[in-house]
Amino acid sequence: MQHFKRLWMACVVLLSISCNKPDSVGLNLLPGEDAMNVEFFDTLTLQTSYKQEDSLRTDAHLLYELQATNHQFMLGKYVDPIFGETSAELFTQLKPTAVFSNTNKTYDSLFLNLAYISNYGDTSALQTFEVYELTDAMYDTASYYAFSNLNYSTKVGEITFKVEDAQDSIPTSDTTKIAPRLRLRLDDVLGQKIFNSDLSDPSKFKETVKGFCIKPAASSFGSIINFDAKTTVSSMIMYFTDPATTGIDSLPFYIYSSDGSIARFSRFTHDYSAFNFTNPLTDKAYVQTMGGIKTKISIPYLNSLKEMGPISINKAELIINVDPGTATNLPAPDALSLYAIDSAGQIQTLPDLTRSSTLFGGGLANNQYRFNIAQFLQQILYEKRIDYGMYLRVRVPVAFQTPNRVALVGGDPASTLRMKLQITYTKLNP
Repeated sequence: MQHFKRLWMACVVLLSISCNKPDSVGLNLLPGEDAMNVEFFDTLTLQTSYKQEDSLRTDAHLLYELQATNHQFMLGKYVDPIFGETSAELFTQLKPTAVFSNTNKTYDSLFLNLAYISNYGDTSALQTFEVYELTDAMYDTASYYAFSNLNYSTKVGEITFKVEDAQDSIPTSDTTKIAPRLRLRLDDVLGQKIFNSDLSDPSKFKETVKGFCIKPAASSFGSIINFDAKTTVSSMIMYFTDPATTGIDSLPFYIYSSDGSIARFSRFTHDYSAFNFTNPLTDKAYVQTMGGIKTKISIPYLNSLKEMGPISINKAELIINVDPGTATNLPAPDALSLYAIDSAGQIQTLPDLTRSSTLFGGGLANNQYRFNIAQFLQQILYEKRIDYGMYLRVRVPVAFQTPNRVALVGGDPASTLRMKLQITYTKLNP
């Protein structure tokens, strides 16, 4: 009975395929190939489901492994109208930029500066960030994940601000302006401890101060803010006076090092208590960064195409529309990535991406994401590749450096904007 049912469903799919002669413009035809043998359809069933990411590495060491040019991190908390509460914390070491001796010098103050890039959420809300000194050690070669956590002691700094006040360049006393940043004063007890410590070897500073946790206060909501770790603006600065010089002197401590000797990772938390994973909506698909949500895409009747006889797939374009009215002040990612799923449930690079990232696609244009997966389908149909589906997600390292989410239209055939697969093919034995 089950065999008859599967056969009947496959026949329904085949009968529903609309075979039309497409415009030959843009077809990747071989020299001498007759466009009259090329046909087209877009009625294959697509099924979508979504789940939370299993794990996401968020440590700076991964950025060095990937030879990433950007070293960004996020801080803050906001409530998404679809997904609920999302929070971002930073755990980081610091390293003094020079050898320092406190002989004949006097401690003045200690400040933390974070170079502002952008925000995701409400810019007008008052937000509070807190700084804690770590009691657990950090290791620059260790792997840390979005769920990783370290112990810390008492609070050593706090600031309450509006993002809109941190976005603008900051005027100085001589009318010049400096780049936007968040600047907060740290506790003088901590500052005095650092001032009195042995800073004759900058690499050993982590023995004096293991690192810091910077996090939003429990009651603080508004937005997730992007900061730049790579610029020298993002630093802790100790100010002091020296009788041998005029004015206030300073010693910066950076949170980025070109040799990767400073450990850093992000911790993300999500409250999905109001979001239903157990009963996915067939007309929706979702993608969220920060160890959030990915969508699985399945083509249940793909192998029924073999009933058409041998074919060569010229183009197979997966078209995914952004769900209208869900953007609000939370814009969709500039690009999404599509991965094959293996037998262990892990992601694998699609052959189409390996061949050409330009042809593969994935960028957002006209509220659509498009992917060409012709090689992937050809391998499933004729090269004995087993189809376990695909995952739609945001690529690493963007996934842990940028706060993004998007609601997409799923594969429900009743939706006019449904997710669809447009296949252009040539019959090899017409």
